[in-house]
Amino acid sequence: MKKIRLFWLLLALFITQIIVVKYLLTYLNINNTSSYHYFYTSFSKFQRQLFGWTTFSVGDLFYTLLVVFFIYIFFKWVKNIKKNSLLTAMLIIGIITVMQFCFYLFWGFNYSRAPLAKFLKLDLKTLNANDLILLNTQLIAKANFLQSKLAKADSLKVSAPYNRQQMLYQSAISYNQLAQQWPEFSYKNQSIKWSLYSVPLSYMGYSGYYNPFSGEAQVNSQIVAPFIPFTACHEMAHQLGFAAEQEANFLSYLACINSQDDFIKYSGYLVALSYSLSNLSFVDRIEFKKLVKTIHPGILKNMQENDAFWSAHQNPSTKVFAAFYDHFLKANKQTDGIKSYYGIVKLIIAYHQTYPLKKS
Repeated sequence: MKKIRLFWLLLALFITQIIVVKYLLTYLNINNTSSYHYFYTSFSKFQRQLFGWTTFSVGDLFYTLLVVFFIYIFFKWVKNIKKNSLLTAMLIIGIITVMQFCFYLFWGFNYSRAPLAKFLKLDLKTLNANDLILLNTQLIAKANFLQSKLAKADSLKVSAPYNRQQMLYQSAISYNQLAQQWPEFSYKNQSIKWSLYSVPLSYMGYSGYYNPFSGEAQVNSQIVAPFIPFTACHEMAHQLGFAAEQEANFLSYLACINSQDDFIKYSGYLVALSYSLSNLSFVDRIEFKKLVKTIHPGILKNMQENDAFWSAHQNPSTKVFAAFYDHFLKANKQTDGIKSYYGIVKLIIAYHQTYPLKKS
């Protein structure tokens, strides 16, 4: 009888927690002076200090142990299905409740952070063809210049000038260079890791992810080299408390283009150009085709290599994970779901209307 009461108590606690979290996500408005912001800033630095020194992903190891534990519980439940079914259910509900609580406390409430555009005083407008054409023209000029400089020939794709570990290091430095203009984006206590699950992540369609339980930025080591710095900077933006995907993308872009390293800069312009071209292709197909002809063949080869990588890993589960993440984002105040990544274009246009791109 006590076990049954405890089961219903745990279930009630779990459901109550879901309702409370939903309420807080709806009505919280976290800014740089909020109590949660101060808590998160301090706590995330502590996480990075605690686990940043390790050469392996502590967060991935945690997930591995968790999966092993659940498998153990499952087989134990099957073996004693009548005897332990209630205890097993209570254990699972208890673990999920604790993990949900930790997820939102450690990071998840950043989904209620005040818009980055408001902090930067950007005037976001509906995308139009003229703005997209101008942005694409500027990004192509920047990418062409850097591609020629790095590859030494317009027809050659850009390859990494150093090893992949150095890419992560240079990516982290780029935030400190961005912080010279915007101190709020200062990044200390580096904790960027190659994910132990890089191969599975490739088949799931993920180039990286942020682990809120360990505070680590996880990067898929399998992805095409010129896209690694942008991915690393994107996950670092999550570490800084910017949960919205379009904002993490935008901060990654700013960090990359403010880097003193040409390869990191190229990564920023390359990915931004990919998003911007995609937007233009839906708005003005004729101008899109004209602009593509002005892109150096080497850049197109980098883009094609990236497309080929993801196409090679496409499988039925990719759509399942994409649908899951789409619902997850929508449940956390990102109404555009997985399409929110493309919001980077609107932010870039608004930013450069205030802070124009300098000619190469």
